[in-house]
Amino acid sequence: MLREECGLTGASVVADVGSGTGILSRLFLKNGNRVFGVEPNREMREAGERLLGGYASFTSVPGTAEATTLRNGSVDLVTAGQAFHWFQAEETRREFARVLRPGGWAVLI
Repeated sequence: MLREECGLTGASVVADVGSGTGILSRLFLKNGNRVFGVEPNREMREAGERLLGGYASFTSVPGTAEATTLRNGSVDLVTAGQAFHWFQAEETRREFARVLRPGGWAVLI
């Protein structure tokens, strides 16, 4: 669906926000994507780094949904899995809009 509806390709840059241990990030890495795993919790972030450390295209980022620290217009797809219920809706919407490239997508899974 992400390929058909959102134009996901192996060249797409993904920000997995609330990436936790990296379960969702790994799916994108296996697709060939550059992935920024944004996770505020140090222990969860370190678990993700252990799981995904073998992928050169993975970058672990200490950030939140409301303040990812990613550059303006730097990603094609922002994803969030189970963590979405913790996000502050308005601040997160603004942050996702800021980091997405024109025509980019935010996908809640």
